[in-house]
Parts: sequence; C-alpha cells; structure tokens
Amino acid sequence: MEDDPGHTMVSAKLLDARTVELASKRNGKIVSISRLSVDPDGNSIHATFENRESGRKTAFDLEKQK
Repeated sequence: MEDDPGHTMVSAKLLDARTVELASKRNGKIVSISRLSVDPDGNSIHATFENRESGRKTAFDLEKQK
C-alpha cells in the first residue's frame, strides 16, 4: 500500500470457494495474516486476524441481519 508506513504490501490468496487470506508484508516479512470465510448458507462470515509482530490472534463472526 502506497504511503502506508505500517504495511508496504498486501497479497491476497483464494484458499477455496468461500475463503480468502490476506498477508500484509513489510520489508519482505509477513507481519499479519487475515483470513475471511463465508459459511455455506451465506448468512455469516468468520474472520481471524493474526499479528505476527505482537503474537496476538483475534477471531470473530459476523452474521447477516434479518
């Protein structure tokens, strides 16, 4: 990402039909990984975030409003 001092590059990889992984890199080193997947019914998204610098992992689910 241009003009972003925190992350200089983001790569996206489609892992399967419902899952994408985003890797943020700084100076060629992966500093964080985000993974988003949609449930088969399409009503919720599961998200996980891993900060490799701090060692923190976060996960949550987003549900479609009814």
